Amino acid sequence: MIKYFACLLLRFLLRLLYIFPVKEGVVILTSFGGRQYSCNPKYIAEYIIKNTSMQVYFAINMKRKDEIPCKIKLVKYRSLKHLYYLMTCEFIIVNSSDFTKYLPYRKKQKYINTWHGAFIFKIGDQKKRDNYYGKKMLSICGKELNHYIRNCTLDQGPLFIQNIDSKSKYLDIGYPRSDIFFNSNINKINYIKNKVGIDNNKKIILYAPTYRDSYNNDDRKNINSYGFEILDVDRVLNIFDSRFGESHILLFRAHHDMLPDNISTNAINVSGYPDMQELLLISDFLITDYSTSMIDFSIQGKPGFLYTPDLDNFKFNIPSFNPINQWPYLYAENNDDFIKLVEQYNSRIASEKIKKFLDRIGCCDEGKACERLCQEIFIK
Repeated sequence: MIKYFACLLLRFLLRLLYIFPVKEGVVILTSFGGRQYSCNPKYIAEYIIKNTSMQVYFAINMKRKDEIPCKIKLVKYRSLKHLYYLMTCEFIIVNSSDFTKYLPYRKKQKYINTWHGAFIFKIGDQKKRDNYYGKKMLSICGKELNHYIRNCTLDQGPLFIQNIDSKSKYLDIGYPRSDIFFNSNINKINYIKNKVGIDNNKKIILYAPTYRDSYNNDDRKNINSYGFEILDVDRVLNIFDSRFGESHILLFRAHHDMLPDNISTNAINVSGYPDMQELLLISDFLITDYSTSMIDFSIQGKPGFLYTPDLDNFKFNIPSFNPINQWPYLYAENNDDFIKLVEQYNSRIASEKIKKFLDRIGCCDEGKACERLCQEIFIK
């Protein structure tokens, strides 16, 4: 209840900024509540500055780094300046559920949520549906949203999308961050490998487990302390070398809501690397669990495996319309079974499973998401 009335007060106060006109052709973006320069907002921002004359601001809680182009102007996240641009820019683009979804935008503004992964592997928190004030806040969010970008038509979005008649708000153009998979070449891949510090002669296994939001204690955000059977890196490397006949390395990428502690001394910890898409691009194999990165990897037609040692505890979070046996990769619940999956890998069957999955979810990724966003929304 307190949060709801605080939201109403904030909306009332921010209407004072209506005295300033809406700035046409100006966009402000943010990624993961100001924590990163990454994901869909990053790729949209960089496309805009290369292909349009629009002015671009990025709200973030860090100083400029080399990977952020100079043409993108930085604003401190949640600062007064940030609030000013939120209430005056023509376009506001975010990729998560932050405070911006509650703000009172004007008719000349467009608020766009790209999200950061399709809601087809995890249900997410449903608590707000069960109380009066939660529903009221969801209603505010739904009213302010103009577009929700989807990378597959099976995705119904987070609660503030599901709570309204949202069909007209869906923008089925694919994820801007996935354009990189369609528009890169070997030079780009080698350049990224060099940045990461990887030998070009090694095959790359990327292990990227997702955040367990069913475990909500701060001291349990380290994957090694979740209490389930940790992936045996040594055995994994040995079986991949044996099965595929080449030398492999394993990169470990922790979810951004987990502590970035390494899983093994024989894994290369890339949790601090800023761009997950680049890691997916250079990798030859993916190991994950319930992460939407499996879509990003499967659209490249690359092989992957699911390691789900806590599946019994996580089943409640998997939507009934997308059971795990219909996902693009086979799964194992312990190390012994995982080794057997790799031993029995069949490339033809694996390719058919990926294709069937992408067809079933109605995958929208075609490598032109940024271009379509500009054509259909910015220049319309």
